[in-house]
Amino acid sequence: MAPEAAPSARAPLLDRPAWAIAASAGAIAMILAWRGLSDPWVMGFGLAAAVTVAVVALRVAPMLLLWAVPISMSVFMYEPVLHYELLVMVLAVSIAIAARDSGARRLPRLDAIERPFLLFLAATFVSVVVAPNMWRFGGTWKIHLLGLLAFEVARRGSRRYGREAMLWGPAIFMLITAIMLMTRASTSGIPGFRSIQQRTFLSELPWGQSNYVAAVTVLCTPAMLLLSRLSPSRSLRSHLAHAILALSLGAMLVTSSRGGFVLSTAYLITQSVRLRRSSLPALSMLLIGAATLVLSPFGQATLERFTNWQSTHSIIFRFAMWAAAWDRAMTHLPFGVGTGQGVIQKDLLAWMDPHNYLLTLFSESGPLAVFAWIALLLIVARVTRKRRAALGEDATRVLHATLALAFLNSMFEPTFTGNLYFLLFWWLVGTLEAGGLRPTVPQSADLLRAAA
Repeated sequence: MAPEAAPSARAPLLDRPAWAIAASAGAIAMILAWRGLSDPWVMGFGLAAAVTVAVVALRVAPMLLLWAVPISMSVFMYEPVLHYELLVMVLAVSIAIAARDSGARRLPRLDAIERPFLLFLAATFVSVVVAPNMWRFGGTWKIHLLGLLAFEVARRGSRRYGREAMLWGPAIFMLITAIMLMTRASTSGIPGFRSIQQRTFLSELPWGQSNYVAAVTVLCTPAMLLLSRLSPSRSLRSHLAHAILALSLGAMLVTSSRGGFVLSTAYLITQSVRLRRSSLPALSMLLIGAATLVLSPFGQATLERFTNWQSTHSIIFRFAMWAAAWDRAMTHLPFGVGTGQGVIQKDLLAWMDPHNYLLTLFSESGPLAVFAWIALLLIVARVTRKRRAALGEDATRVLHATLALAFLNSMFEPTFTGNLYFLLFWWLVGTLEAGGLRPTVPQSADLLRAAA
């Protein structure tokens, strides 16, 4: 694969049939939002229309379905299998069928990342022997399995369409999230100086709130910086990519998250000190963020969380949760309490999340799962470092930053335990790990067959 180059501004991301399908999907979404889903007739219409659009898009413009995976995360419907998880399954099955029809081997050879991922799945599955609640076990293990499927689908889509096209899906999701946060904050009637006390209410979105929203924003920050670099210079896409990144980081102040603020600021500083053109967006975002902190009441409220002693109780509480999670793990060696069984325990930690993913794995699935998870992340970093000549220097650096930020954030927030975060993380990793040059002319015919 050749090193990645910036595409021409004249090369559109979608062709006319794709735009027609996108417009139809948008019209359906507006009708459903206007009428609501309480009416069974509206629900039936929405389901039939969604299936029809998905089938047509799969054959005519599958890029839209790839975009729909992260974009649809902005909507939450509590089901055993979430809608964006179902989309990943549909795309994975389509890839498998296309591979079979093209005469590919039934048992493809596993690569250097797939093997440790399967070992991680096996390590978390072993605790089934001690899991009392199979529903909880299956739901948590499903999150891990869908992470692998998301990785495989995203890397194939990225090979076919290129990184820039694939990254617009998470970018639109971040734009929707920023708009929802700012709308909720502006219409709540709560003044900015009261945002600390009301930050959970102000940041309550359909799919998450408070620190979880900030963690997702931090996760996407490196990829959004890369998108601003890949977008054609002085084009509408370039301006939009910069605007989305600025809006996302600004809206994150509504959450008043200390961890998200520290990680995003540290990353932008490290990128800004690199005297290269690719670091200019980071420097711009850093300057905009500094001005927002000083001039906006939400920024001042975020800074107050570092100076007000009353805001330190959550830090002390985390130490107590970590100690309780460690005791739980040491009491239930070697398999833990069972994957996904932490919320039904009656010990000191009870139903609470340990706010540390390594302790979550250790207490629920045993030490083998911890070693498998750390090995998986290290192998991804090592493999991509060796492939940096093919992947591109910027993309490799962004991928490693995504791994580091996600790992650090998971040390004090319940990130990877969530359906959305785990799937989105591996979706970004797959996009960054396998993206190549995007075609100069959009291809709207059977992406999945070519990608498989």
